[in-house]
Amino acid sequence: MAMEPGTSFPGTIPVGAVVDGRYRILAPVKAGGMGAVYRAEDLRLSDTTVAVKQMLDASDPDMQAIFERRFHEEMNILTQLRHPGIPRVLDFFRHDQSWCIVMDFIQGSNLEAPGFLPMSPARALEVARQVLQILVYLHGQTPPVMHRDIKPANLIQLAQGGRILLV
Repeated sequence: MAMEPGTSFPGTIPVGAVVDGRYRILAPVKAGGMGAVYRAEDLRLSDTTVAVKQMLDASDPDMQAIFERRFHEEMNILTQLRHPGIPRVLDFFRHDQSWCIVMDFIQGSNLEAPGFLPMSPARALEVARQVLQILVYLHGQTPPVMHRDIKPANLIQLAQGGRILLV
């Protein structure tokens, strides 16, 4: 998805903007009910492309306080995770009125993309094996990490090598 510099998703970060004094937004990747994801350049680390995920805030002030507490708890856990099937969470910060998460940028397509489904039984078993390895790792953390949104759109096949990642 290509957009002109200075344009943006409605209500989100414009292409070309530098957020947190460090991440230049290069292009929108995806927008959904929980926020928007952008491909960005890390200006401190040359030739490093990252994903910046801008989270939507709760409109209710009481819910916002709960959201903020849970967000910080989740970030403390996610920044510690290291598994080849999980993108690393590298940073998080506040931008205007929303929280942003910086993660590894993944080159690949989710399993909802045209051409992935249906898949052969052998490929389905391989995908399931990889997802289960990720879940064993997550559930083995202290405290266990529960992913509450496993679906084809959150399973990304790497462009190189074909490994499955859970986002």
